[in-house]
Amino acid sequence: MSAPTGFDRLLPRRIWTQSIGLRILLWSSLAAISIVVVLCIFALLVDLLVHHGHLVIAPDDAPRAVAFFGFDEGTTLPTGNTGLMPTAWALRNINPVGQLLAWGMRNEFLRTNRGSLFWLIFAWASFAALWTICRSRIRTLSSRLAAEVASRVRSDLHRQSLRVGLSGLDNTPNETVVSLFLRETGQIWDGVFAFARTWWREILTSVLVLLLLLRLDWRLTLQAVVPLAAAVWLYWYERRAGADQRRLAIDRASGAVRALSEGLGKPRLVRGYSMEHFEHEQFQTYLDRLTRDVLLGQNLEGSTIWTARAGIALLSAIVLFLIGARVLSETNPISLAVAATFLVGFGLLIRSVNALKHQVDARLKLDIASNAVQRYLLTIPEVSQAVGAKFIEPVSKSIIFENVTYAVGSSKPLLERFDLRIPARSSVAVVSFDRRVSRAIAYMLPRFIEPQAGRVLFDSEDVAWGTLESIRAEMLYVGGDDPLFTGTVLQNITCGDAKYTTMAATDAAKMVHAHQFIQKLPQGYETLLGEHGDRLDAGQSFRIGLARAALRNPACLVVEEPEITFDSVTKDAIDDAYSRLMNNRTVIFLPTRLSTVRRVDQVVLVNEGRVEAIGPYADLVTKSDLFRHWEYTTYNVYKKG
Repeated sequence: MSAPTGFDRLLPRRIWTQSIGLRILLWSSLAAISIVVVLCIFALLVDLLVHHGHLVIAPDDAPRAVAFFGFDEGTTLPTGNTGLMPTAWALRNINPVGQLLAWGMRNEFLRTNRGSLFWLIFAWASFAALWTICRSRIRTLSSRLAAEVASRVRSDLHRQSLRVGLSGLDNTPNETVVSLFLRETGQIWDGVFAFARTWWREILTSVLVLLLLLRLDWRLTLQAVVPLAAAVWLYWYERRAGADQRRLAIDRASGAVRALSEGLGKPRLVRGYSMEHFEHEQFQTYLDRLTRDVLLGQNLEGSTIWTARAGIALLSAIVLFLIGARVLSETNPISLAVAATFLVGFGLLIRSVNALKHQVDARLKLDIASNAVQRYLLTIPEVSQAVGAKFIEPVSKSIIFENVTYAVGSSKPLLERFDLRIPARSSVAVVSFDRRVSRAIAYMLPRFIEPQAGRVLFDSEDVAWGTLESIRAEMLYVGGDDPLFTGTVLQNITCGDAKYTTMAATDAAKMVHAHQFIQKLPQGYETLLGEHGDRLDAGQSFRIGLARAALRNPACLVVEEPEITFDSVTKDAIDDAYSRLMNNRTVIFLPTRLSTVRRVDQVVLVNEGRVEAIGPYADLVTKSDLFRHWEYTTYNVYKKG
């Protein structure tokens, strides 16, 4: 069995036997039947207008006609104002149309011209309205189906993005998953909607129309199908060839356009060397080439289109000739109404086939979008829980980086044989000339990323063999630009976890000096935050993140400071919050403020992938030239950026 295509994964066959898919099929069937009935009524109406209700029956057929129309034996049939009786008699041998008309002739109202005209127009309007209703229901159901499929894809992408984790160390959203979430999923929505709305309805319509035409005159239908198919093919060829010629003209002209645009940027050189005449000649040469290439492309496109349209006209003329020949045939001719039915029926067939062709092309695009999503969903996460992973106790002695190497892609390693020991219940600031380096070190602690070589140890236990839940419960990361969730302030602090009470969340907010500004919000802790709620400034958002971590009372805390300048009130509040958070806890800072660097127990300067200097700020600033250089380039008031 062949592997399922991207389209099959989105819309497996079983979906058309379930709920929405089955209802789309049923409404599509009803729409196809409705349009065919409308076509039949149109034929009857044309026939009524042509024969004016004039009934002509050979004397030998009179007894049969009396019985056929339900008159008493011996009754003389009327010859004028007979409504649909002439049509019913002409189609008596074509089932089921003839039988339905024969049954209708039992109604005296249909035996008159006005009565037949009224009922035909009424029936035509009714089935046309039914067809419109069917299309509306199909559209609604197709939209629901597309929404379900797109929602399923987006849910899978969201789940996978959480499994795969971070895309890099620059704290930017994963561009791949964002593109898949927005562009490809949007294409999937549009593609599924168009397919469900069109595919089954047009297939069923074309099949029923073709069966009707075959039933009316199978020879004429088969004779006309060949030139019609050729005309449709030429139409598609014209569109494709015209597009190819346009692209060819653009490609040919692009070189000349680039050369012309380059000339616009050289006035100083041209005037400096007095080469205006030479430059003008060059410019005119490329301008002539551009004009020639554009005209050539347009001529080729016009020639292709003219040839294709001439072929379409010829093939259409053949179809008209075949239909006209059957109308004028001396043996068993078809009526004008049947001829009109063939013309309209062939038009419906062409319309349906064109719609199906567009869906085939759209299905290819749907396959591409679905396969792009599938490739991401099959991505193996960089960080996963080992089989047989064990519970890791909170750090009580030290955190050790042992011979760690980490690189992004094929670039120079950010960490290379990196060694570091951080004592428990100490405060450390990790700094580097490249912020990605300190971020890589911090990300390894809660296992957002993995070392490509070496180990990270918590009290001599390799975290690679620990459960993610036990590690992340006691090693929390507060990012400087962590977004707020769409929810209340309380939900942002508790993360929606019911085990944390409002009182506990309030105490955590007080600990980091967030309680005061929260109380000033419109609804306090019940104020809605996020995209559709109140907005907090960067300092307030950062303190919400600190409160979120303080509520959980972890053994270790990683704090990445925002890359902004706080006002004096916020600075004092955050400094006091740090003092409280650092009490009897291991805290690792990725600082952006010099005051934070000065307050920690140790500063670790990482350069060229290894520890360059380590110690209190006061020691490093006097003993390490590289640290003084880092401090100057990072915090001097004249630095750019």
